[in-house]
Amino acid sequence: EGANDGYYPARARFGDQLPIEYIWGVKGRLDNFEQVKGPAKILLDKRKWCDYNTKSRRITDEELNLMGTKICMTLEQIERSLNIRNRRLGKKPITVPKISEFTLGDATLERSCREFLDLEYFSKRQEMYQHYAMLPYQRVASGRSVIFQCTHVEEFESPPEFIVSGKLVYEGMGLPREDCIANACRVKGSDGSSSGDWMVVTEVRRNSQGQFEETEKRSPSEVEKSARAIVDKVNVAKLEVRIKVVSWPRGKGSKYSAWHNLPTTDPEKALNRYMQLFEAGRYYILDELADDIVSDRAAKSLDYTANNVLYGLLADYLSGKTCGQNRTPISKDAAAGFLSWVEQRKLRPKAEQKKLVDSVFEKKPIIMLQGPPGTGKTETLQLAVLAHIAVHSAKSRCRVLMVAPTHKAIHEFVTKLARCHQEYTLQGG
Repeated sequence: EGANDGYYPARARFGDQLPIEYIWGVKGRLDNFEQVKGPAKILLDKRKWCDYNTKSRRITDEELNLMGTKICMTLEQIERSLNIRNRRLGKKPITVPKISEFTLGDATLERSCREFLDLEYFSKRQEMYQHYAMLPYQRVASGRSVIFQCTHVEEFESPPEFIVSGKLVYEGMGLPREDCIANACRVKGSDGSSSGDWMVVTEVRRNSQGQFEETEKRSPSEVEKSARAIVDKVNVAKLEVRIKVVSWPRGKGSKYSAWHNLPTTDPEKALNRYMQLFEAGRYYILDELADDIVSDRAAKSLDYTANNVLYGLLADYLSGKTCGQNRTPISKDAAAGFLSWVEQRKLRPKAEQKKLVDSVFEKKPIIMLQGPPGTGKTETLQLAVLAHIAVHSAKSRCRVLMVAPTHKAIHEFVTKLARCHQEYTLQGG
């Protein structure tokens, strides 16, 4: 599988890189491929033999070990010869002769979470580099980027803020169907329907052939460091866009974010390599941001795992320590009226949904709800929350904390929760 892409599908990979773990993982398993059919079987069969044409000498375990050792020695030689290192990677050197004794150490929930964040950021960043490497019109054709001509710039001192307005450009770019590509635009603006996207703004210009190109022939790593912006409004039908260009170079957490250029309206200041000029008449392209702001927040929360009750519960469950973690069950009597009303609704909850609502009253401290989009997770959660509130409303106040990765998710949940509660109270609840 993965033959269409030309490389094995690894999460932490870029281009045609093949992680050494994959080579090690195939060791001893090349004979067990009877279920593989078609071209994949031919490709796999080639990797069984040192000489595929004659098939006289099989690849042995010793040769796999030798290949792994040679690769490690090559990597070690390369890394030792580097004068400039990326200090953010944090890799510890591995002594080649001790590879057989090498261990990754004890696995913990915190470490797994941090490694997951690292892999996600690495993968996303490499994907964005591939996107930045495309020509501007190709990036626009993907629906993930837009080009606009600046029409107005407002600069505020307190708080320091840059508001840039512009007109979206789709015509004259060599796009086959400008109207279809415009309708496929996936850039979101906070016009009441959703939160605005975080993006990077890079200046572009038309070349002698009329095509857009980066003004300074910027590489993907340089595009990544362009000024950051939040989309305040985007209206494809009217070809209007308004963005807030961020006037600080980096977020509070810096592990998953790069240093960015600062905006200015002064041409003299723009001569500084870390400043970026914004003025009417110039063209700019908005691309997705490679920074992962959510991961920065998640990594920060992992600094306080010792005092995090939820983390302690999850860590105990993973280690098999579940004793003493139950909570006092809640009586369903106080919520009987609400539960009866739920059963009389036009769209009654399904058996799986009722099972989760009932779990609110049990002694389990943690309940997992999983399902693909459109299966009723939000509907089920709002019923569970309202059932919990119904139990406490007659006796004492009830606190429910709702968290989500985006403001949009919170807004949608609270809106549906309020609508359901209003329906319940209007019908005598």
